[in-house]
Amino acid sequence: MAVQINSETALYCLIGWPARYSLSPLFWNAAFDAAGINAVYLVLPVLSDGFQAAAAGLTALGLRGFNVTQPYKEKIVSFVDKLIYPANIIGNVNTVKIEGSECTGTNTDALAFLSILDNLKVCNSAVVAGSGGAAKAAIWAFCEKKTSVIHWVARNPGKMDISFSPGGTRIFKHLLNEPNLPNIISETEIIVNATTLGWKENENLTFLTGLTPENVYIDFNYSNSSELIKTAEASGAKVINGLELLLRQGFRGFEFMTGLKAPESVMRESIRKECNFHSQRMQEVD
Repeated sequence: MAVQINSETALYCLIGWPARYSLSPLFWNAAFDAAGINAVYLVLPVLSDGFQAAAAGLTALGLRGFNVTQPYKEKIVSFVDKLIYPANIIGNVNTVKIEGSECTGTNTDALAFLSILDNLKVCNSAVVAGSGGAAKAAIWAFCEKKTSVIHWVARNPGKMDISFSPGGTRIFKHLLNEPNLPNIISETEIIVNATTLGWKENENLTFLTGLTPENVYIDFNYSNSSELIKTAEASGAKVINGLELLLRQGFRGFEFMTGLKAPESVMRESIRKECNFHSQRMQEVD
């Protein structure tokens, strides 16, 4: 039975732009229902010119916690009172818990990505496309796994910076249009799309033509119309799409914000019911 909203209902939300595509309310509200928590999770799209007012207002409105998506994972840091592992290392946040007037931020994207790498047999070399919070979370996870080489690919070299030491991992930076990228792809084990490409029709990354059945392709995108995911699947590469990442960060976010064990099977089932995705695609790395 769904929780009846009343004056005691706790409020959680996702802020970002765009954000209406998000599936987060599906599994968060299913989790609240399963756990018997009187709470509701909403999506609040926030334009850039309203971000500061929105971020400052979330605590004043009495929310218990919120998630942050593009393009605010780095901007939200200045509004958070305390950063905990691994957000305090990476320098960006996607999950915030509010206790009284104090906001504590973490990065469950990074932890979710790291958990996926823990289940892969190969992790010596990687290509990461993107320069935002998701890309930097992925790079941190590869560095934690002591990946030997990362090829970091982005449109804007001015955004290709990290606030943590890569340790022994060598990071090579490339522009998105470099002609030798397909060759680099074919010689690299894991390819990651952490850009926003793929949400709209006919968007692609031309260098994905270098993918082979020997590659693992991980995409933060979970649109079933993504040309990037279709290209990766056609290549024969092992594909892990963004639904698995979304759920794994959701499990960790639920536990961080509520202090309770996440009802993982309920959260997975809520997504399966809504989306026409093959169930094995979500279970590949379980």
